[in-house]
Amino acid sequence: MSEDEFALIQEDSNIMVNAMFEGNADTFIQKTHPALFPYLGGKENFTTFLDAALTEIRQMDLKLIKSELLSPKPYYTVGKDLLAIIPRIQIMQIQEQKIKSVGFLIAVKDQHNQFTYLDGSGLKNDPKVLWEMFPDLPQNITLPANTTEMINE
Repeated sequence: MSEDEFALIQEDSNIMVNAMFEGNADTFIQKTHPALFPYLGGKENFTTFLDAALTEIRQMDLKLIKSELLSPKPYYTVGKDLLAIIPRIQIMQIQEQKIKSVGFLIAVKDQHNQFTYLDGSGLKNDPKVLWEMFPDLPQNITLPANTTEMINE
């Protein structure tokens, strides 16, 4: 992955995070890889689910303190696309409680050099879904940590 591609992914990640906290479902949906939609009953159901989730985030008064992407793993070929797994650390706050999330972002680059994304936190309970979405992904890869913990400062 080139430095320019990583910079673009960082920019897109920031756009998606801002869209999430601003309740902008359209931007979030545009940048989401379509492999996710069937798992939520199609794009329309995903939109409904996302609208409800974004409303809940606003009601919880969740605040993002930090979101950092770490060095990406190499690309994997998945069909005609390239897939990269990028470790991510986020720190959020709800009221006075801070939460540290260590996970990853999945970036998929299509033949037109356009990126779409999936959040690895959705794979925490069932990582095999990633191989269902992308059967060409090598079976022997190790996914980054995917944890959430309360932190005290």
